[in-house]
Amino acid sequence: QNLSFVVQNASEYFDDPDFRDDAISAVSDTVKRMTDLIAKLSSVPEKLELRLTEIAMSAFLDDVLKKSKASKLNHIRILVELADPVLTIRADYQHLQSVMLNLLSNAAEAITADHGEISVRVLRGDDVARIIVADAGMGMTAEQLKSLFTPFRTTKKKGLGIGLYQSKTIVDAHGGKMFVESEVGRGTEFRIELPLSPSA
Repeated sequence: QNLSFVVQNASEYFDDPDFRDDAISAVSDTVKRMTDLIAKLSSVPEKLELRLTEIAMSAFLDDVLKKSKASKLNHIRILVELADPVLTIRADYQHLQSVMLNLLSNAAEAITADHGEISVRVLRGDDVARIIVADAGMGMTAEQLKSLFTPFRTTKKKGLGIGLYQSKTIVDAHGGKMFVESEVGRGTEFRIELPLSPSA
């Protein structure tokens, strides 16, 4: 949109120094965003190569919270519930961590009030581990939910919609599933289900 505006008005306003400054800024901003986009897309190959290790979920969650920007925001409280303190899963540590950091970041951005909570719950099912990240933020419409995991589509004012696409790609590569429920004004809940190995 910014570039379209520049092109449409360049012939008429290019002699205006303020217009030129704005035009250069718009082009620069677009180039940066496209560069970031290419880098992000190139980091999600069609078939991810996973380095699977046994992950102790208790220590994993501690590490995620240390690295998450959301945990450093004064107006947000993160509540963690690990139903089985000794639960381990077999997964790619770095990839799964990037999924969690993305979900926490999205949850924090959805909270526009002066204060809010994000809950992180890890539950053990019969054959899956369930990781749930929920916020009481602005929520999403049914229309937004339909295109949530499509690349280049985003609910943010600024953004390219790659984060959740990446996250789902990673979960799928683990043989897992990713679900989302949301309601405008009530908040959003993401649920990841990862298969448990027989020895887990």
